Amino acid sequence: MRAAAVAVLMLLSGCASSSSSPDTVTVTVTGTLGFTGGVAAPGRPPYIAMPGTVMLTGGGTTRSVTADANGHFSARVPPGVYIVTGNSSHFTVNGVRGTCTAVGGAVDASHDRSGVVVLCAGK
Repeated sequence: MRAAAVAVLMLLSGCASSSSSPDTVTVTVTGTLGFTGGVAAPGRPPYIAMPGTVMLTGGGTTRSVTADANGHFSARVPPGVYIVTGNSSHFTVNGVRGTCTAVGGAVDASHDRSGVVVLCAGK
């Protein structure tokens, strides 16, 4: 019985150490995709949220995630610095989907990051 308990503890110890491997460390980046334009309503952000696709590119990694009907997106990526872009069928320039970029430039995702705003702006 004691030998079985030791074997179970050794197995669990092995699982615990492999799950904390540096190869599996990820952080969560969350935010909103939207476009600028029009008059901002009091108490609302100065952009209009929209669905689409958001891409995070950096450190040899590219992740593409969906922004829901409210523009919300969430991506799990390895820690690092990412260029965050987006696009949506709700935002076109001369019939072509415009590219949207994160406000403030590259996103430092060395830890979980929330509140990233990816905006499309017409010219």
